[in-house]
Amino acid sequence: MKVLVIKRDTFELERIPLRGDLICIGRAKDCDFVIFREGMKDVHYLVEKDEADKWTVFDVSNPEEKREILKDGDEE
Repeated sequence: MKVLVIKRDTFELERIPLRGDLICIGRAKDCDFVIFREGMKDVHYLVEKDEADKWTVFDVSNPEEKREILKDGDEE
């Protein structure tokens, strides 16, 4: 199973298993994975699987700019 590893510098903060088609990460209790860290928004990241079973991480912490930050197969 693929996992999303969230790091700050070289320190591993979280390991999130990639299940389903859409994963919501943030501080809100309704998120699939709740992370209480300084600077984390209520909904901070969306992790989405496309038709080709490739995963993309989007930073949605700024509502005016949904930004792709990592695509399946990219290096850290």
